[in-house]
Amino acid sequence: MSLTFYPDKPAEWLEALAVVKLRIDDENLPSEQRETMSDTLGSAHTRALDSDTRVRTLDAQLSAARGVRDKKNTQTDRLIIRLSDEMRYRNGSKGFQVLRSAFGGKNPSVVADQPHDDQLSDTDKFFIEVDARADLDLPTARVDELRASHLEFKDAHRAVRDLISEHALASTTAKDDLAAVKPLYRTMVRRVLAIHGEEAAVALLPRFTR
Repeated sequence: MSLTFYPDKPAEWLEALAVVKLRIDDENLPSEQRETMSDTLGSAHTRALDSDTRVRTLDAQLSAARGVRDKKNTQTDRLIIRLSDEMRYRNGSKGFQVLRSAFGGKNPSVVADQPHDDQLSDTDKFFIEVDARADLDLPTARVDELRASHLEFKDAHRAVRDLISEHALASTTAKDDLAAVKPLYRTMVRRVLAIHGEEAAVALLPRFTR
C-alpha cells in the first residue's frame, strides 16, 4: 500500500475539498501556503462543496416528501374503499355499480391499487362526474372526506415530482462542478509540493491509501 495526495473516488474528492477549504480559511496557517491553494482553486472548491450540500439537502427533502405522499396515498386508498363498502352496504350491488360507473367503469379497488398518476387522474374524473350528476346519490360526508384527502394526495404527489426534477438538475450541477475542480486540485497539489515542499504538503493536504 502507498499514500497519494490525489483523490480518486467521489467521497475522497469531497473529503479533500473540505479539508482544503478548512486550510484556506485557517488564519493560523502561513499566508503564503493558503494563497498557493486559494490562487489555484479560486472558488471552484467552494462551488463543488456547495453543490454537493445542495444534493444532500434535496435527498433529505425528497425522502420526507415521499413519506408524506405515501401516507396521503394510503389514506386516500382507504377512503375509496370505505366509500365503496358504504355504497354496497346501503344499496347492495346496485349501489356498487353506481359508484363503479362514476369511476369510469373501474372497480374502486382497482382505482386504489393503480400507480399514482393513474389513480389521481381517475379520481379527478370521478369528482367531475360526481359534481355533474346529482342523481348518483352518494353519501356526502364520505365524498367530501375523499375529496379532501385526494387533493392532499395530489399536492403531495406534485411536490415529489417537483423535487425529483430539482434533484436531477442539482445532481447534474454537482457532477459538473466536481469535474471542473479536479484538474485545478491536481495543479494545486503540484504547486504546493513545488513551492512549499513535501513536509508542508503532508501537513496541509489529505492523503489517500492505494
